[in-house]
Amino acid sequence: MKIGSEKWEAIIRKGATELGVVINDDIIHGFNIHATEMIKFNRKMNLTAIIDPFEIAVKHIIDSLAATPCLSDGGTLLDVGSGAGFPGIPLKLVNPALAVTLIDGSARKISFLRHVIRLLKIDGIVAHQIRAEQMGRSCKERFDTVISRALGNLNKCVQLALPLVNKEKGAVIALRGRMDEDELPPLHRLINKHLARQHSEKILYKLEVSRFSLPVSSDQRTLVIIHFH
Repeated sequence: MKIGSEKWEAIIRKGATELGVVINDDIIHGFNIHATEMIKFNRKMNLTAIIDPFEIAVKHIIDSLAATPCLSDGGTLLDVGSGAGFPGIPLKLVNPALAVTLIDGSARKISFLRHVIRLLKIDGIVAHQIRAEQMGRSCKERFDTVISRALGNLNKCVQLALPLVNKEKGAVIALRGRMDEDELPPLHRLINKHLARQHSEKILYKLEVSRFSLPVSSDQRTLVIIHFH
């Protein structure tokens, strides 16, 4: 199977349909460009350990699309530790009105992301070389959604995201594999401690955990979503 083949595209279409995500030929073409360039650049730098076209379709693209139903049609999205551009680039392709910011600490990865953005010829998406810790201290902008995928343990993901999310109406989304229930109490303590430190105890939040099987592969996945209101 090759990236961009009919079979490859059919897998993505099937996975998107099962997730309730609408895609068209232009979006598929964008996925094709992104995946092709990732493999090309991966020969020179460590972008991904996943290089099989089937696994790229399922474990990178479809996995990223799982967060689509959690996003509004517009707003701002920050992808923390974007790496090769997942989930930020696929989410932008299926939601063009979304203003997306990709951040990563690696200059080479940011160079790759900017290259892909230029090839895709889409507006409203930028890539910056900065770590989330540094951005939390120096950036005054707060994002409607802060998302991370396979970035350290759950508490670390959320800890990095909390200073960057809009606490009035925003959400933090962590895309995970399997997750144990014993991870939740420490997560509540972390959030409450952060709000207390910011003197924001009156801000309310709801913690949502959604477990599902990844389309096509049936791998177990978990979406952890913290809604602030």
